[in-house]
Amino acid sequence: MQTLPNAHIDELAKSCVHNVGDIFWGYDERRDAPLGFCEPRRLAAESVAATLHEFALTLESNPIYTSSLRLEYREIIRRIRGISDDQQIISMLIEEAAWTDRGAHVVLQLAKYYGTSILRNALALAEAMDIEDGEAGL
Repeated sequence: MQTLPNAHIDELAKSCVHNVGDIFWGYDERRDAPLGFCEPRRLAAESVAATLHEFALTLESNPIYTSSLRLEYREIIRRIRGISDDQQIISMLIEEAAWTDRGAHVVLQLAKYYGTSILRNALALAEAMDIEDGEAGL
């Protein structure tokens, strides 16, 4: 599924901030920039763009890798963020995502070892080859 190009999303964000009107009064670059403050319109546009990028990612979906699956795993990681170790992630995968102990170990190791770049290509290849459950038998 093709999503909006980043440049288009950035323009939508700037337009959104522009439509807000002149709520960014009082910013004086000479006074405020040395104090570490940046131009409010730029900050608002960057914040809106980041939100739109995240929104666009959550809309991407296909029958193999659905938005709900992506959100399920993000929620699992969000809930254990900051105090997580491998065993805690494995426990959550077993409890929340219905993995077996062996399956949870394998999924975590694949994610950590290969990351999204390699795994997205492997997923596309497996889909093209019509491989739903591989030879590992998980």
